[in-house]
Amino acid sequence: KAVSFTPTASKFEGQLCQGVGFTITDRDQFEAVRTGLEIAMQLRRLYPETWEMDNFNRLLGNQQVFEAVEQLSTFSDIEKAIEADLTAFTERRLNHLIYP
Repeated sequence: KAVSFTPTASKFEGQLCQGVGFTITDRDQFEAVRTGLEIAMQLRRLYPETWEMDNFNRLLGNQQVFEAVEQLSTFSDIEKAIEADLTAFTERRLNHLIYP
């Protein structure tokens, strides 16, 4: 749903901002990474001149995925490109989970 808010901090402090609010109704079905990347890809498509991708890159922390979004790749292309890295990460993290 559409939302309006006025941040009390950040570079937009005191300015009326608008955005989209989400309500997750089934956390087992929700794909947070996919949702975030799909939003980023749409922002890139819709606002190529004004969307500040540098901030996205800082938050994302993955140059390969950043470049794929920048080049307007599809989500399935991104998934294929990082599949080996994701598999390796998933295996590494198993040793550190409290509740596997």
